[in-house]
Amino acid sequence: MPELPDDLAQAQALRDGLRALPVPEIGSDFDARVLAALRAPVPWWRRLWQPAKPLLLGASCSLSVTLVLLHWTLAAPHPPILGGAEGVGGMVQASAPGRAPSVESLLDRPGLRAGSLAAAWAIAPPPEPSPDRRPAPPRHAQ
Repeated sequence: MPELPDDLAQAQALRDGLRALPVPEIGSDFDARVLAALRAPVPWWRRLWQPAKPLLLGASCSLSVTLVLLHWTLAAPHPPILGGAEGVGGMVQASAPGRAPSVESLLDRPGLRAGSLAAAWAIAPPPEPSPDRRPAPPRHAQ
């Protein structure tokens, strides 16, 4: 017999070894057992549980991430109300009462942190009217 390369010789040895293995005899009731297993009724809850597994897994992961984010958001400090000079803890506030700082001016600061941008989205109180001016009447009253 000619010399075979290593891969082919190993493959041939594997085939010969598999052919030499004894094959167990099939019992006379083999077909009956297979058909009985196929005919066995599946409980209703198992029919619902199998397709619902991926949905429930996704819902549980989503719920856990939502609860972690909710806890993290509620534990975060609230941004201070606008109006005045620099805020506490590096929070930037508007210099004029009632005006939010521009995003460009916040981004140009050297000590930029995530909390620095909170002032841009904070709700500012409405400016108070000066005592010498009366508010304008509504347009529908004219």
